[in-house]
Amino acid sequence: MAKAKSADLAALKESEETRKSSRKEILIVQPYMKHPLQNRWTLWFYKNDKNKLWQANLRLVTKFDTVEDFWALYNHIQLASRLMSGCDYAVFKDGIEPMWEDDRNKCGGRWLITLSKQQRMLELDQYWLETLLCLIGEAFDDYSNDICGAVINIRAKGDKIAIWTCDTENEEAVLHIGKTYKERLGLPMKIVIGYQAHADTATKSGLGVKNKFKDVLPTTQLLGAAFLGIGLWAWAEKGVLSNISSITDLGGFDPVWLFIVVGGVMFILGFAGCIGALRENTFLLKFFSVFLGLIFFLELTTGILAFVFKDWIKDQLNLFINKNVQAYRDDIDLQNLIDFAQEYWLCCGARGPIDWDLNIYFNCTDFNPSRERCGVPFSCCIKDPAEDVINTQCGYDVRLKMEIDQQDYIYTKGCVGQFEKWLQENLIVVAGIFIAIALLQIFGICLAQNLVTDIKAVKANW
Repeated sequence: MAKAKSADLAALKESEETRKSSRKEILIVQPYMKHPLQNRWTLWFYKNDKNKLWQANLRLVTKFDTVEDFWALYNHIQLASRLMSGCDYAVFKDGIEPMWEDDRNKCGGRWLITLSKQQRMLELDQYWLETLLCLIGEAFDDYSNDICGAVINIRAKGDKIAIWTCDTENEEAVLHIGKTYKERLGLPMKIVIGYQAHADTATKSGLGVKNKFKDVLPTTQLLGAAFLGIGLWAWAEKGVLSNISSITDLGGFDPVWLFIVVGGVMFILGFAGCIGALRENTFLLKFFSVFLGLIFFLELTTGILAFVFKDWIKDQLNLFINKNVQAYRDDIDLQNLIDFAQEYWLCCGARGPIDWDLNIYFNCTDFNPSRERCGVPFSCCIKDPAEDVINTQCGYDVRLKMEIDQQDYIYTKGCVGQFEKWLQENLIVVAGIFIAIALLQIFGICLAQNLVTDIKAVKANW
């Protein structure tokens, strides 16, 4: 009896162990295996913000390299048809950014499909999903390595889907990809999809013009800043910045104004044009072109008036020079400018040495105590080539001599007449310089207007 019970207990234990063992076998779950893709892919999102650069609006969302991760991502993000206008999705191979400037994209192009607004709710998501499946499924056979990625653009006037390839020169690959893509989308034969090289698209989008602006305008801006800096430094040296009222105290023309005005205008124009081109700001570009056009118009008007009213211009030039003759000793820069003009054009005064009678230091009045009385500045003197040292007193008392005797010591011709003679002798050179400046201004206006037109055309497709 005891033996029978022990045999039953042994059988029960064996049965229990067998049951537990079978339960363990049932609970064992095979590890979950994901299906890897041939390439690792990245998802990018772009949202247009006019206050930021294009690159700043582009964000990397995530990366995936398995079928399961792709579907998890696709089911998690918003459908393309529900994106706001101006937004993009881009799916590219890892290591390639969705922009023309990327090294893998520079020589490539894109197969482009444009959809109407009516197709957004009906076909857009279907076409985009099929495009993605073509990409990750390597549907283009031996030419799948030529694929860089795909982009979908959501725009108010119509949406676009594009597949990017890496080499436009490989015509066989490009044609095979386009044909396969059209078949996979199930597009009717009558519908034509177009291929665009990125280089051509960049030209149409004004990037060539934009690059010219980026190359030329910073130089203009730097030159303007240099002129402006020189002018402000000269004013600081003369104490003008510490006493602003002294600007109006000067009776004649202050040459520093030339640096201030020219430098300020160049800097403002260069800044507006450069920032306008970089930020694609149409307001700054229009300001640049209008301001430059205004300057060109003023130059043209001045040239025409100077030609028509030559005698009046000569009279005004006489008055201008005589006014500065009166202020000869008031400002060192003005003094140096007058000395340079008289030495360069071999002249003295506006019409002749008698004009220096307008200056309080050089006039011949009896109550003038100056040692320079009845004299002229040394810049009016005829230089002796053999002398190495300039005699600054060579013009003392020279106007007390007879006019015929003055010719042996000083230049007796006026600077207005000498300047007119110089213009006639160098008319071709002077005209060439003004024409070159005018052409540069016209070129700048055309570039700015062309870039504005291109920016508007691109924004019209957003």
